[in-house]
Amino acid sequence: EDVRRYKEAVPRAKAAGGYGPRWERSVALRRANTLAGQKDYADAAVAAARRAERMLTDDTPALVQMETLSVLARVLTAAGKADEAAKYTAAVTKLEARDYQD
Repeated sequence: EDVRRYKEAVPRAKAAGGYGPRWERSVALRRANTLAGQKDYADAAVAAARRAERMLTDDTPALVQMETLSVLARVLTAAGKADEAAKYTAAVTKLEARDYQD
């Protein structure tokens, strides 16, 4: 049942790009969060979170960057890639410190 719903959601996720990058990033993050808790879908969760990360730019607000990188770190940790997740956790900490000063 879950696999069927995920397969049905993939075309909708691709269509999200037609509504702009904010919506596309939001859909990718929701998909990553949903799949992160399911061991069999860890790779798909990582792919969705990385897709959201690729949409970040230097102009992206710090809060959005922190949310995206936090999700990526959490998904990587759930996928057994804690070493890789550590660099994203550090980036979030750095962004928080910079945002706090502003």
